[in-house]
Amino acid sequence: MASHYAARGASSGLFALRCAGFADARGTIPATDSLLAQTTGPSTRKILAIGTAAEVQTHPAWAYADKIDLPGHVVAPALANAHAHLDLTHIGPQPIGPGGFAAWIDMVRRERHAADADIEKSVLEGVRLLHLGGTLAVGDIAGSVAGTPSLAPARVLDGAGIAGVSFLEFFALSPDGSPGLDRALQQAAAFTPRTIRLGLEPHAPYSASPGAYEGARASGLPICTHLAESPAERELVAQARGPIRDMLTGLGLWNQAVAAHFGRGRSPVEHLGGLLGGVLAVHVNDLSDSDIELLHKAGARVAYCPRASDYFGARDAFGPHRYRDLLEAGVPVALGTDSVINLPPGDLAERGICVLDEARHLSQRDGTDAPLLLDMLYNHTPAALGLPLGAFRLDAGATVLGLLAVRTTRTDPALGLLASQGPIRLL
Repeated sequence: MASHYAARGASSGLFALRCAGFADARGTIPATDSLLAQTTGPSTRKILAIGTAAEVQTHPAWAYADKIDLPGHVVAPALANAHAHLDLTHIGPQPIGPGGFAAWIDMVRRERHAADADIEKSVLEGVRLLHLGGTLAVGDIAGSVAGTPSLAPARVLDGAGIAGVSFLEFFALSPDGSPGLDRALQQAAAFTPRTIRLGLEPHAPYSASPGAYEGARASGLPICTHLAESPAERELVAQARGPIRDMLTGLGLWNQAVAAHFGRGRSPVEHLGGLLGGVLAVHVNDLSDSDIELLHKAGARVAYCPRASDYFGARDAFGPHRYRDLLEAGVPVALGTDSVINLPPGDLAERGICVLDEARHLSQRDGTDAPLLLDMLYNHTPAALGLPLGAFRLDAGATVLGLLAVRTTRTDPALGLLASQGPIRLL
């Protein structure tokens, strides 16, 4: 075996890390300060040995590995981000305006790119910011332009070797979901990606009919949707009135057939009910006990974007987010960032689009403990994107999606990972 590594020499892609410690979904990996790995792809790393320096040095490949010393650093698996809008990266961070959620939607509609070349540039910048944030997998929303979702985000993500799902966004208020659903399915059939998968995103209960959700689920593709995000959404769904109805009327989309879906006193979750089976529901700020039960019975997953919820004032409207109640009820909760529009400019410049910052935010705001946050980061988030959990475990023999390192002053690596504030280094 040693001769095998020696024969490959510098081309072996071997490297040996020594650092302050390691952490993954299980928390701190005890009595461990060294790791030996081999590069197997642009970001993938096969872990050959992990343990103490003395243990790792007994591996026959250690002598041929590049040595990397990272004192004061914690090493962990690279991250997955359950929800992002990379095609909006060019807009940059923006304050929430006085017009509320509907006015914010109008701003996004005005500012988003329409040409594929421009969308690709925005997504490429988004990929750079993902890397800056230690992230190599994403649930990205490929926005709909002039009624047709763009494949440009999927092409960019695939070319960059990003794993996860590019969800093709569509709007379809007609009873059967046409023509928006048909266009999304045609786009999905027109492209075969390598590292990224394609999915569908009926945008939200106020922009896609129940029939559109039925058709999307029948496709067999991964599905996500924005759900229970704002008071304006509840007002439309429950009472068939409010700023979103005014917006739909102004766009010429409100008619008797559309109105028939709304005004029945239901919450957004009740409105979709069993149609949420297997769906990744994003945000879910507005939740009752019965809504949580419905999500659990349906087998839905949730993608929570803590800083986006705060940005939009969800706590003032609905109270604290019920992510811990969801988890206790058996509903998996993944973490996402939403778009750069709602991210703090300083954080974005230093750490990019970083889902670890979402976990840090929950730790600081709510006092959420490290085991729960690591479970959300490294179990629920990859699972929400259909990724193998083994790609986020630091086990000998495992091939991980990637590795990251952060500097910390904490002696416990798991706590150090969540408390670190500096730049993230992908290894």
